Amino acid sequence: MSSQIKKVVDWPTLLVVGILLVMLPYSPAIRKLPSLDSGIFLYNSQQILQGKMPYRDLWDHKGPLTYYIDVLGLIIGNGSQWGVWFLEVLFLSVAAILSFQLLQRILALIPALFGTLVWMVSLVTFLDAANYTESYGLAFQFGALYLWWQAEKKGGPSWRDFGIGLTLAGAILLRPNMVGIWLGIGIVLVVNSILARSWRSAFIRIGLIAGGTISLVGPVLLYFGFQNALPDFFDQFINYNVAYSALPFRVKRHAFADSLRQLATTGLIQLALAGWVMVA
Repeated sequence: MSSQIKKVVDWPTLLVVGILLVMLPYSPAIRKLPSLDSGIFLYNSQQILQGKMPYRDLWDHKGPLTYYIDVLGLIIGNGSQWGVWFLEVLFLSVAAILSFQLLQRILALIPALFGTLVWMVSLVTFLDAANYTESYGLAFQFGALYLWWQAEKKGGPSWRDFGIGLTLAGAILLRPNMVGIWLGIGIVLVVNSILARSWRSAFIRIGLIAGGTISLVGPVLLYFGFQNALPDFFDQFINYNVAYSALPFRVKRHAFADSLRQLATTGLIQLALAGWVMVA
């Protein structure tokens, strides 16, 4: 039955339509003014188009990819927010399709559709404006998971490991605190190598992931170096964020509790617990 439905329905197209519906309230047609964070990103990107250099001429602590995505969006939109909104829809659509394809291959059509739609609908709870770095990061996160699944099926080092490194570079250049998925992949690699008593394959695969990461992050660092912006880059993007994250435990505890409450309102925690109980 599910195979017949799959042949009749173009699920990727429907997922893109779903993303469009979710993101419609945040479009420039309805949200005339950007949020505070988005306004800063857009201003910096506008200044970049006028020849300014991030970190050297413009102070902010977000990753460089954030600004250059907005630069591309402003070019596409001829200076309007529509181009940036279009890119966010594009990134989220890629994330939705990768999520669906991955879950469909691991589970089946219905669970894949249900799991993907759940997080898509939950975006309404988490987004209060457009142009969020987390929206762009989802494409890299699901891309890493999809490549990891393919690499595990192959059972050895391959170009997919290099691709995982590329997705890691994208996440780092957006927000380094998005790297949880890749830390998990690394832990699984190490644990599997210990259990199999085979370090060679794990060493090669970790090297390929590192190579993919360096192949993107390296040129970015060189670029800022040639522009005499590297010290400012490290001061604002690395040092500031390290200091910013060094908050008292009670503050982190409250933030964690708020995140759990927000997840609970979407039903994601309840669904996850129910899934674990069913699997157990």
